[in-house]
Amino acid sequence: MKRYFNRLKDNGKPGRTGVIALERKLLVLIYTLYKNDQDYIIGYRTGTEIDNTDSGETD
Repeated sequence: MKRYFNRLKDNGKPGRTGVIALERKLLVLIYTLYKNDQDYIIGYRTGTEIDNTDSGETD
């Protein structure tokens, strides 16, 4: 997300516009995960996936 924000600023967007664009991007991500009943996978796009599905609970 930091790279996305920095790219917007480098392209001449004011700081507040960049923050609002980042907020919208996060909302779209949250809604998509909710609608498709999926978990967020940290590092999914970078290839450094971390399995965060284990809640530590035992049956």
